[in-house]
Amino acid sequence: MIVDIENKGTYLNVSHFSDEGDLVFLHIPVPEEERFVWSKCYPNDRKKDPEWKDWTGAPVKKASSERYDKYRMAQMLEESDRNITSPLWEYQTPKKYFLDIEVEITDEMADALDTENTKNRVLSIGIATDKCKLIVLGLDPLTQEQQVSIHNKLNSYFEKTGDE
Repeated sequence: MIVDIENKGTYLNVSHFSDEGDLVFLHIPVPEEERFVWSKCYPNDRKKDPEWKDWTGAPVKKASSERYDKYRMAQMLEESDRNITSPLWEYQTPKKYFLDIEVEITDEMADALDTENTKNRVLSIGIATDKCKLIVLGLDPLTQEQQVSIHNKLNSYFEKTGDE
C-alpha cells in the first residue's frame, strides 16, 4: 500500500507499508530518458508524441524535467520494473495507533469543541498501540502509587475483553 511518493528528480522515494506493518521506503531510480513531463503542444509541433494525447485528445510532447506531476509519477511507477515495485502493489496491513486527547472542561462547552481557537488546556493524551500497549501523557507527574493504581484499574477493566 503506497502512502506517499516523494519526487527526488533522479529517483522517486516511495513510502509504503511492509509485510510487518511498518512504514518503509523504496527508492525507484528514474533513468535519464524518463526524466520528463507531458506538455501540451500544437498539432504541427515536430516533437509531438505520435501515440500519446491528453484527456481532451490534444497532442502532447515530452518536456525535459525533474519536477514530475502526480500523473507522471504514477505513470513511472506503473512502467517501472515489477521486480523493484512489487512491494508497492501487495496487500499489507499497517500498524494502527489510536489517539485520545482529553481537554479541560469549562462552563462553555463550545470552547471544548472549537478546534481552531482552542481555549481549553489539554490535560492528557492517550496513545493505544496495536500491541495492546497504552501510553498516557499528562500535565502532572504521577507518584509510583498513582501509576500502580492506574495500571491495576486498566488491567482489571480490560480483563473483561480477554486476550484479543
